[in-house]
Amino acid sequence: MGDLTERLRTLDRLPVPDLWPEVLSREPERRPAGERMRRVAVASLALAVAAGGIALAARALLQRDTVTIVPITPKANGMIAFTCGDTWPFNSDLCVVDPDGTGRRTLITGLGQLSNPAWSPDGSRIVFQVGGGIDSGGASIFVARADGTGMHELTPGAYRTYSRSPDWSPDGARIAFSREPDGSGNGADIFVMGADGTHLTRLVDSPGYAAVPKWSPDGTRLAYVASESLDGPTCCVHVLYLRDGSDRVVTRHAAGSGPAWSPDATRIAFGRGQDVLEVHPDGTGERVLATCDACSSVFDVTWSPDGGSILFSGFVPAAGKGYAENLPQLFVVDQDGTNLRQLTTEPGAACCAAWQSVPARPPSRAAASPSAEPSASSPPTSGPPPRGVLTPTPSAASASMAKVVPS
Repeated sequence: MGDLTERLRTLDRLPVPDLWPEVLSREPERRPAGERMRRVAVASLALAVAAGGIALAARALLQRDTVTIVPITPKANGMIAFTCGDTWPFNSDLCVVDPDGTGRRTLITGLGQLSNPAWSPDGSRIVFQVGGGIDSGGASIFVARADGTGMHELTPGAYRTYSRSPDWSPDGARIAFSREPDGSGNGADIFVMGADGTHLTRLVDSPGYAAVPKWSPDGTRLAYVASESLDGPTCCVHVLYLRDGSDRVVTRHAAGSGPAWSPDATRIAFGRGQDVLEVHPDGTGERVLATCDACSSVFDVTWSPDGGSILFSGFVPAAGKGYAENLPQLFVVDQDGTNLRQLTTEPGAACCAAWQSVPARPPSRAAASPSAEPSASSPPTSGPPPRGVLTPTPSAASASMAKVVPS
């Protein structure tokens, strides 16, 4: 320590040279013009690379914050929620039924016109539309628990703007829906909001009508139907890619209903006339799956969570109903187009359904054991479920239904 102190003292005693006169008299170095241009080019390139890196980082951050890729996992079929009522379309309730069509009961009533339900990904909540029918004056979006309790409005103050057809994102964080700006019929756009009703954002600004948005199972795309002008028909099924905002027209043939993704995200089903059709998200492979001869028209198609069936609404003759020639009923068909049957047969309307997804049962211990040998008479213990077989899944919500009236 002493040596270091002595060295520092020696440095303090050294004279400090005066370099200022030399600095004042020094001439700047003259470099060739070509070398100066090369230095400018290198600096500009470095700045561009840095700016591009910042832009890419910002874009990656934006994508990470706004688009969540959800793993596609096996699901089982829970309850079916749908619009029901003897005085439809003037008034309607929300009902639920077991996957086999039994156990029908009223979930929510007393609000006028209830329609277009959609389950949260975990099946614990349900979002739906209030209003939007005949003489309603507007439409808003509400949410409730799976047993009908805890209901509240997600779009307060927006009743006159006709907010319709909500659909829950696969991660449960957001809800997409369509909205007419002023209820005047001058177009409709696609919006998204947080599951609590905050952070409203317009996703599709349509020159005509854009409606019935449906999230892809992985959360990266939205399918919807649209018209190309205010006075044009609802002609097209679109797919919006949320990561880059690109939009693909999947089919330009008239689509009579909103789209429905298959659980594996490889197909989109929709209705047209009396037919249920499917098409790949890239627009290829369009084909008719089934024809409902008993229906005057088919609409509101939805896929079962296990992928084995397709549920849809169809208008049938309304016996004894003087205010409507036809009333909607629910039909189901196997995903390969076979075994079409009517699911609801009670008086009154039944339409606009949503199928609750519940966790798939894990394989049995016997099926998981390598030493277990299935008998010839026993059903298979692995692989997809048999087509057309709808097994009711017990749910806590199915045991407790509540009548909800406005406060």
